[in-house]
Amino acid sequence: MNEGYSSLLGLTLMEQLEDLNAIRPKCFCTARTPAPAGHDQFPPDMVRGVLGDGERTEALKRLGAYPSGSLNMTEVALHGGSSAEEC
Repeated sequence: MNEGYSSLLGLTLMEQLEDLNAIRPKCFCTARTPAPAGHDQFPPDMVRGVLGDGERTEALKRLGAYPSGSLNMTEVALHGGSSAEEC
């Protein structure tokens, strides 16, 4: 997973496996953009409008996706995948 939309893979796997520790070995996260503009962020109202208030929204919270109040796709990827140090 690179930062961005592919990070939702972790969310999909979390729905299937229901265990964050089971997800991490299956996903590898890379982040190649140091600039803040390279890390997609979305306001919570927009996320709820797309995903609703159900399990997916709660799963994103468990993935640590809202470090500054907005959904940060890079954070989703970082928390839902393993890093080079873990592989």
